[in-house]
Amino acid sequence: MAKVYNLIESLSALALSSDLAEFMDLQPGHYLLGDIPEDEDSSTEFHTAGISQGDLKKIIEEVSALGDKNFAEKHQNVLDGGAFLVVIEKHAKNAWTEWVSVGRTTNNDIVLVHSSVSKLHARIRVEEPPLGSETPNQYWLTDLDSKNGTRVNNQVLTPREDYLLNVSDIIEFGQVKCRFLNAARLYQGLRSDRTKNGL
Repeated sequence: MAKVYNLIESLSALALSSDLAEFMDLQPGHYLLGDIPEDEDSSTEFHTAGISQGDLKKIIEEVSALGDKNFAEKHQNVLDGGAFLVVIEKHAKNAWTEWVSVGRTTNNDIVLVHSSVSKLHARIRVEEPPLGSETPNQYWLTDLDSKNGTRVNNQVLTPREDYLLNVSDIIEFGQVKCRFLNAARLYQGLRSDRTKNGL
């Protein structure tokens, strides 16, 4: 259950123990790396993929009680705020087969539970090049008439219009801010420990 939050730590360990080619072979794809935001609604805690900070705290306490006394201390930055990392990928159980959905409810591919994020906030469409082409996949972001809007590099997206993402673009789903990264850029960040405080 803790793998969503611990993804940063597990991939950091992998980045430090492998070279770029090995890392990209083991962790291909694209990611959203962001800061866990503040939320004015104190009744909810930000979480991704159904794991809340409260649940994570329980997991950390349980693991610490089993013998790793430093485990809680190592994960304190997650509990105090810190960063989140999610993989941009399609889930088999999701109804929309042609794109990756982003939103507040758990039936989305990327779940960002925050009061500023709409139930179905945005979508990401992955355009694959023809077979044999060396052109990388293209990632298109579309706001789906969300209440608080979607921004890329401070530019408000026009709802229902596709926007081509570039590596290192800063995306804001409402107040949830994250950076769009490929495996190579994530590797560089993990090696330099830039992910420790998110963006």
